[in-house]
Amino acid sequence: MPYIQRNPERIAQLDSYDINGDSVPSVNKVIGYRELTNYTQGRLLGGGYVKEYTYTVGYPPADEMIEYLEYLQYNENFACLSDTLPKDLDRFKMYVKGVRLANESKQAGYIIIVEVNWDFRGYVITVSRIKGKLARLSDADNITAAVCSPAFKMIVGTANKG
Repeated sequence: MPYIQRNPERIAQLDSYDINGDSVPSVNKVIGYRELTNYTQGRLLGGGYVKEYTYTVGYPPADEMIEYLEYLQYNENFACLSDTLPKDLDRFKMYVKGVRLANESKQAGYIIIVEVNWDFRGYVITVSRIKGKLARLSDADNITAAVCSPAFKMIVGTANKG
């Protein structure tokens, strides 16, 4: 992914991560202001877009990230693509890689994927917009989502309800 940094002061203050007409609430809006230390954007094969936001916080951010991910699930209708959210996530407080949530794009035939990775120093939030379909299945205890996309092939995940 090519490194492009445009007006980092403005990007650091964002209330949302905007990607081709779609918008995802930012960490700043959900948790409060955090220092953005790196920002990249690029295109994916197959016509998708990706933006990556890196935050360095200097302490284990697990509680903040769980709060952020749960906000996206319960307030923004994102579906979980990882079986570690939200109940089992607490046991991975120091290091988590690849927790993914997905939602339909405003444009038919596209989906938005938010991936969160963190360690004891900070976190990286990657927002992608790709061609694909999101299938939502649920029962009394679980939310299951499947993404079918040329970029990701097929991702399936299950999460216990909150």
